[in-house]
Amino acid sequence: MKYRKKPVVIEAIIWTGANLREIIDFTGLHKSAAKWTWEEYVKIVEREGLKIFTLEGPMVASVGDYIIRGVKGEFYACRPDIFAMTYESVEPTTPPQEARDRKDADDIVAYYENYPAKGWHYAERSWCEKNCHPPFILVRSAEWIRAALAAEGKK
Repeated sequence: MKYRKKPVVIEAIIWTGANLREIIDFTGLHKSAAKWTWEEYVKIVEREGLKIFTLEGPMVASVGDYIIRGVKGEFYACRPDIFAMTYESVEPTTPPQEARDRKDADDIVAYYENYPAKGWHYAERSWCEKNCHPPFILVRSAEWIRAALAAEGKK
């Protein structure tokens, strides 16, 4: 029989070998490590590797492995190649509104530079008509546009 993995969302972090504090913030410090100071713990991890306490028992994560928090809150390490075949990002791929507005502002400034004699209002109206952007984008971007023009010595 064949089976397909159910679509579940997990959290993961990459073990870089230099982000132990971030890993421990993510997984929590296992009770077996409570007997050491942080400095002692860092030396042990450098010497013996990063131990991840899974449901099946402890395992050592290699640098580059993803440390995954599973659906029941358990942790385990996953090699990067397996991770890439098994998971995909659920983070938004579109830039935040501010970045899109900044791009619009940059485009408007570039467009404005083609119409210096006709002035700002002509470029604003023309931009709206040509690109079908609603006026609120121009309003939200006006501050950036004015700052960009001022920085270039144009007003």
